[in-house]
Amino acid sequence: MAPFCREIHGADISQKMVDVYNEKAQATYETKDKLKASVVDLASTSDNGLGGQEFDVIMCGHAYHHFQDPVEMTKKLVSYLRPGTGTLLILDRITNEAVMHLGAGHGGGHHHHHHHGETSTAETIEQESSHRLPQAAFSQHHAGFEETDIKTLFEGADLADFTFVKMPGYTLLGIPMDLFVAKGVRPSL
Repeated sequence: MAPFCREIHGADISQKMVDVYNEKAQATYETKDKLKASVVDLASTSDNGLGGQEFDVIMCGHAYHHFQDPVEMTKKLVSYLRPGTGTLLILDRITNEAVMHLGAGHGGGHHHHHHHGETSTAETIEQESSHRLPQAAFSQHHAGFEETDIKTLFEGADLADFTFVKMPGYTLLGIPMDLFVAKGVRPSL
């Protein structure tokens, strides 16, 4: 994306992820002066370091299913879009039954029984991901979203020109799933 943008500002709640982004940006691109990331906690009510900036595009990849309140987060993201042209893009997963079972081991109150060393796909994923995903990372949408969910979120945040495109054939930790890209534009004030 860098060759097509004036500036790319990455944001993450994790300092470690911000550091990784900034290191790769500096080492990889000739346009490194256009790339930067910072720690931003959009869920916080205090100043989050964005200082009232407006963006042409906000792209949120593989994060929506972690938000505890996607309704409020969508409204918050839209508030940073330039009126009339600002576009919100979301890349995330379509609801997947196998991923729903993954959340069960993270405070969902379910216990899985296995015999003679057999391991279910959900348990394998839970074991592989438990060291990376804190228990609080699983919201009511940890398994993904349906098109109607995203459309409702976008309409509630007054976004126009809704588009939802399914992208089948992705695999995460051995589980096949479908992804989507959703787009909405902030109307003029």
